[in-house]
Amino acid sequence: MLLVDKILSTVFTILFSCIFLLLFTKDDVMADGLAGIFERIKNRLPDIQMLYRERNKKSWKDNKEISSLLKDRPILSRIIQTESSNNPDAVSPKGAVGLMQIMPDTGMQPGFGVTETLVDKDKKGNIIRDDRLDPVKNVKFGAQYFDGLTKAFGNERDALIAFNWGAGNTKKWLKAGADLNKLPKETQGYLRKILGEESLMVEPMTMASLEDDTMAMAKQGGMVYRNYHDYKPRNI
Repeated sequence: MLLVDKILSTVFTILFSCIFLLLFTKDDVMADGLAGIFERIKNRLPDIQMLYRERNKKSWKDNKEISSLLKDRPILSRIIQTESSNNPDAVSPKGAVGLMQIMPDTGMQPGFGVTETLVDKDKKGNIIRDDRLDPVKNVKFGAQYFDGLTKAFGNERDALIAFNWGAGNTKKWLKAGADLNKLPKETQGYLRKILGEESLMVEPMTMASLEDDTMAMAKQGGMVYRNYHDYKPRNI
């Protein structure tokens, strides 16, 4: 890993030196020579990017930011395991890519308050930038997207449904009555793997309903029952 870092550092030092000299040199011969070096380095940028990706594939769990994310939000680890079995190179038949299986359109225009993107397309719809195979970028993006879905839908269970089945489908399902039995079998299995069997047996408790229940219990006196899971407290 240290060798890769040194190579990349050297390449970028040369690259920026060439740019600087090209901007300020008055010697045409030197400028032409530097331009040639710059062009060769530019042509190798995809290879340099690949080096970064290969390095990240081996060390993404050791990345401080990712490690902190997974520690603070254990559900993200379960999503990654369910989506890709922790394989940074995972590609689904539908075109989802990487640890959190991001679709191209989601990577380009995620919405839900996500500011970063992973994919760019040209006017013809061809992908010209695709960072979904970079595991660090993939997890950071997926975490932001899942957090955005959680805020939008009010709970993690419905956010997971949207993450797996699509936000549009989830909104239609909620408007139609949110019958858990009418979810696709794949999505039902997805919920079971991440949240457990009980996720298909009870309705999610949103913050609004929790506050209503708390106020009602406070008026009656006695202990407020804040969590209805018997064995493992967690939000759904």
